Amino acid sequence: MIRHIVFFKLSGNLNETAKKRQIDFPENTFLSLLKEQIPSIREYEAGINFNASLHAWDIVMGSTFDSPNDLNVYRNHPLHKKVIEQEAYILKNVYIADYQPD
Repeated sequence: MIRHIVFFKLSGNLNETAKKRQIDFPENTFLSLLKEQIPSIREYEAGINFNASLHAWDIVMGSTFDSPNDLNVYRNHPLHKKVIEQEAYILKNVYIADYQPD
């Protein structure tokens, strides 16, 4: 099993409603479609960070895959690339971590 975790720092000072809109699957059609159209995704989740620290990130997304190859299928999928392109304007920084849990 492979876990793919992405931390997002959003541009500007978005309020909680604007942050929530970025991860709400019914409202954010692209995110809904990722799990629906990329079968290599086993699990997909997202949440807003409630930690008020200056070092905290705004949004975290996590996904699970069976293998590194399945993760690469996701990374290179045209829909995933389109999501990245569509959301880039609101992102200040992105950190990614991929790992294999014990």
